[in-house]
Amino acid sequence: ITNSEHMTELKEKFRRMCDKSAIKKRYMYLTEEILKENPKVCEYMAPSL
Repeated sequence: ITNSEHMTELKEKFRRMCDKSAIKKRYMYLTEEILKENPKVCEYMAPSL
């Protein structure tokens, strides 16, 4: 993602995990309840949870 060579063995491990699990995309299921509990999810420049 960042094009850095930091912790390359860990990157390879995660790449293998994703390849073996056959997961191509990750989704997050958001309900209105979750959005009300975490309003920062809807803010553009808000820090991540």
